[in-house]
Amino acid sequence: TCSDPFNGTRFQFRWRKHLQDNSDLALLRAADAWTALPLADEDPPAGDPVMVLGFPSALTPLETTEAEPIARKGEVLRTQETVLIDAVVLGGNSGGPLIDANGLVVGVATRGISGLLNMGIKTQHVRELLDHAKRATP
Repeated sequence: TCSDPFNGTRFQFRWRKHLQDNSDLALLRAADAWTALPLADEDPPAGDPVMVLGFPSALTPLETTEAEPIARKGEVLRTQETVLIDAVVLGGNSGGPLIDANGLVVGVATRGISGLLNMGIKTQHVRELLDHAKRATP
């Protein structure tokens, strides 16, 4: 059982650990309708600009105690099993979208190796998770 940090509403959730790092995504069902960001149909090429959106807090020093939305710009270094980027991914950015210059989601921020070498899960894996959820929902 968890509680919504914005209004305190309690809710149940289930999770399953994935074996492959590239599939480390959670799919949440919202009670209200939300407009989804569009997913890119193809992997982003090296050199394309990207922006990482998220709400870092955790151990990262911020000016307030609240999680604030932060956008970090960078570019795609390469795309293979994951999208390798040089945009900074801070604790709390994980799960946030990697957005290209056209406003398409080209990946999901997941982890970093260093300040300037970070990774995102490809939208191909996001689509697979969404398709699986649609098939499993009665």
